[in-house]
Amino acid sequence: GRTVLLVPGARGDTSFTPKNGYTWDPADTGTRVNLYRRAVAAIDKALAAYPGSQVAAVLWHQGESDVPLTTGPVYQGKLDSLIADLRARYGEDLPVILGGMAPEEMECSGRDYPKIHAVHVDTPNRVPGTAFVAGARNSVNSETDRHYNGAGMRQMGHDMWDEYRRMRAEH
Repeated sequence: GRTVLLVPGARGDTSFTPKNGYTWDPADTGTRVNLYRRAVAAIDKALAAYPGSQVAAVLWHQGESDVPLTTGPVYQGKLDSLIADLRARYGEDLPVILGGMAPEEMECSGRDYPKIHAVHVDTPNRVPGTAFVAGARNSVNSETDRHYNGAGMRQMGHDMWDEYRRMRAEH
């Protein structure tokens, strides 16, 4: 019965490691555009515009561009730091739901996806109040463009919503 405002922060082909002038690394002060700080500013602006509102959840669907640029342990440290900072800002019990990368891309690309995928899958074991939602199979644009198609993204959104409801059932 409540209004929901989605605050978008996504930008394709970005990573924690600076790439094309962008980064998601909260600690990075030298890259031209810090997407994390930009997202936090957008959230703060929305909260100011709608007094009494709160951040209900963070949906994280990122990592593909980090595959060739960083190690699993470095990615994990940056992701965990990002989650900690978001919770310091918006509440210690803020749910964070991570969406999985396209299974076909991980299997067929020849790139080292397992190191980043393993971090995503393991996040609920390391960080309480987080969840991982696997990506649906047969939900990519084509065999050469293995990014989620519209149906795949809608399925991811549906699965994230179900996971959020499960996580918040006791509240």
